[in-house]
This record gives sequence, structure tokens and C-alpha cells, in this order.
Amino acid sequence: MKVGHHEEGLSLNRTEMAAFVLALCGTPATKLMLYLCDNQAQLKAMKKWVDEGVKITLVGVPLADISLEALELMAHRALKSSNI
Repeated sequence: MKVGHHEEGLSLNRTEMAAFVLALCGTPATKLMLYLCDNQAQLKAMKKWVDEGVKITLVGVPLADISLEALELMAHRALKSSNI
């Protein structure tokens, strides 16, 4: 995950997505997690992929790299919680 002073790191959406990824990393996958966010763009972006399976693609999506990381972490959490 790259969040820095380069052009791609200046976006508020990128910073907020990084905070989401860090929250996912900081909470054990077996624990329930409530993440409150007031960033409309982030909420819309994540909603697109929840429950969509393999139909959806990240091609051409802004912040695809960090979105992929968040989606992988959420998928891991979903698998862990279904095994409990």
C-alpha cells in the first residue's frame, strides 16, 4: 500500500481508503468489526464489490491498488467468520 507525498498519495479518498485497510489489518479477522465512514466515494466504491463475486473488475477504477488490498482483506475476514 502506498500512501505518500507523490501525486497518487495526495487524494483524500486514498488516505481514507488507507485508513480502512489499516483498520482491517488491525482487527483480528475472527472479530466483528464496525467501520464508520463519512466518505461517500469510499462507501460507493466498496459497495460495488460486496457480494458481486467474480463479475466485477477493478480495471480503470481509481485507487485500484488500494481497493484490491481492502477487498482481499474483507474476503479473508468473510472466510474466517464463516468458519467460526
